[in-house]
Amino acid sequence: MKFEAYWEKYLNEDILEIFEETCDIYSKELSSEVLEEYDVSESILLTRDYLLDAKRFEDLIQFIALIKENQAQLYNDNFQYLDDFLIDYYCFHQDKEKVIAAFSNFKEDPLHDFDKYEQNLRKLLFYGYPELTIKAVLKNFESIYTSEELVPWAANEIAITEFFNTLGDLYLKDPNSVKFINDDFLNHLSIFDLDLEEKYLSVLEKGMQSPHLPKDAVNQFQTDSEYFKVTLMVHFLKYMHKRNLSFGLSRMIWKEMINFWDKKNNNKNSKSNIYFKTKTKDFEKYLIQISGNYFVDNSQLMFAVLWGSNYVYDFLYSVDLIDRKNYENAIMVSKNLKSKVIESLSENLWNYNFVHLWQKPDSISESEFEKEKNLFVESLYFKKPIAVNKPAKKNEEEWLTELTKTNKPKEERKSKPLNYVTPTYDENNKQFPAKSESKVGRNDPCPCGSGKKYKKCCG
Repeated sequence: MKFEAYWEKYLNEDILEIFEETCDIYSKELSSEVLEEYDVSESILLTRDYLLDAKRFEDLIQFIALIKENQAQLYNDNFQYLDDFLIDYYCFHQDKEKVIAAFSNFKEDPLHDFDKYEQNLRKLLFYGYPELTIKAVLKNFESIYTSEELVPWAANEIAITEFFNTLGDLYLKDPNSVKFINDDFLNHLSIFDLDLEEKYLSVLEKGMQSPHLPKDAVNQFQTDSEYFKVTLMVHFLKYMHKRNLSFGLSRMIWKEMINFWDKKNNNKNSKSNIYFKTKTKDFEKYLIQISGNYFVDNSQLMFAVLWGSNYVYDFLYSVDLIDRKNYENAIMVSKNLKSKVIESLSENLWNYNFVHLWQKPDSISESEFEKEKNLFVESLYFKKPIAVNKPAKKNEEEWLTELTKTNKPKEERKSKPLNYVTPTYDENNKQFPAKSESKVGRNDPCPCGSGKKYKKCCG
């Protein structure tokens, strides 16, 4: 079949039904005229979308391998969308060697798509591979830090995460003797150019060496809230370490919860029982904000924070910083929001099953944990009926926008960014408004969230 004939079928027939023809076409060398005249990348990526939505995973793996072998340049141009799926799939199946292989291109070229690189670093943390993130960041940090395409602070978060992952390694070797001020530990991390205050490091070190929080923790929280939060964080990291979660992941969950509480309290000092109090409306709004925007999919981070909140409140209750009423309310808020998220994303829960690789929180019963885990695993095989050539009906109350649609009419087959997710939440209108049209300076951070300057990204 000539490419012109294939393209006509691509435009007018169901993509899933012509999959064999697609494989046949892309197993052959494409002429420069074809590559110039046709949007070949779009057809590859849309085939990826349709196979993924139809849960034809083995076909998709075969297709990616075919593109990689026979269309090297097209694969190199689009590997962030193809290998991103492979990382998800092999992380779910806990196949570490294949995860490493799928992540290799991100590790070799982190600037090809920095936001995807950052997302996949987080996935490795979520699925329990902190040692892989440490290796990647040590290899990539200098090129990220010195890149003119990224805003100066783009590398900060990954540097801080690896600081805590390395601290976790140190704690694992000798939990009773963690000292790092003016030590080899900080020299080892000098590549990250972290300008950490001496008092912050002192509080961090003291917290690492102290087996328990001070007896007057509630009073200290009120009188020295900023640095006592650091002390609290360190004890939370050790609490989570006993549950086999890395320092980097635990610190990420803690940081997001602190951001939520600070916003809720307008950054004012409050009594601990008031500061840590959670309302469904407030927490839901925050989770939607961190889940992403039009260009960046942070839904896995949202899952990590929502499911991680149980551990946070279990910890706070265990150290008497919240009372029983506050604790039970927080667990109920988490339970209600989990139900809402599970209902919204019931077909793709497998993509977030890392939360069941973590040790069960104290606030969740064994039967509840296993039942939920089975629901997530079974979603890998659940397929909804596909209404071919009919527009998908949108549920206006849907909490998170689906990443892609398989049942779009042929004339609407325009490949939107594959990491498309929910735009910013509008509390007053209870809906997600259109992207802001405010003018962005060419040297400003790009509003897509990539970390690059506007002129080097969407500008």
